[in-house]
Amino acid sequence: MMSHITIYRLRAKHRELEREIRRELARPAPDQGRVAKLRRGKAVVKDELFRLESGLAPLNPAHAG
Repeated sequence: MMSHITIYRLRAKHRELEREIRRELARPAPDQGRVAKLRRGKAVVKDELFRLESGLAPLNPAHAG
């Protein structure tokens, strides 16, 4: 079972990735490759949060506990 701390950390990581995306897009010439990488990372975190909050096993066992 995943701890609330893990979920809290994933939510914080999700917020940080969103801030990074906004920061990059606010630049005069955003690096679209970096934006794409950040968005992929954000999607991975979101998927992991969904799995944990719905009681499913994590996709990557290294993330467990």
